[in-house]
Amino acid sequence: MSILEKKILNLNKNRYLLLKYKKGGRDIFCEDEEIEKEGKKYRIKIKEDGIYLDSGEIR
Repeated sequence: MSILEKKILNLNKNRYLLLKYKKGGRDIFCEDEEIEKEGKKYRIKIKEDGIYLDSGEIR
């Protein structure tokens, strides 16, 4: 999916990444949130240029 818009917000001592996609839909990720991808658990790290997992980058 292609990302149309990306915003990083700092609210209540938490950091959030908001993604809006070209074909519709949105995702919101909180820094240090734990997610599961392909049967493995990862902790999210937000940087100015994207969202990262322990083993790589999600675009």
